[in-house]
Amino acid sequence: MGRTPKFSKRMDKFMLYSLTAGKKALQDGGVNEDVMEELDKTKCGVLIGSAMGGMKVFNDAIEALRISYRKMNPFCVPFATTNMGSTMLAMDLGWMGPNYSI
Repeated sequence: MGRTPKFSKRMDKFMLYSLTAGKKALQDGGVNEDVMEELDKTKCGVLIGSAMGGMKVFNDAIEALRISYRKMNPFCVPFATTNMGSTMLAMDLGWMGPNYSI
């Protein structure tokens, strides 16, 4: 579970909240490191309910665009999508099954 520090400076807060809440939910459900090692990660996925996310990244991109398109964060479009919370959690856990945000 090591990608979080690398991306944490670029992420919107909703993605960090999704990572933290997802990991805590797994712990509460009894999915610890021993269980994680036994899982077939190609069949594990993430499902997170989210109405919206990434608004800060999107707003920052709009503000940067007023200055110059070169000032825009290249990650603004993917990081502004609602399903990035579930995607980042799946990437952090190494799960390669279907991932959704509803």
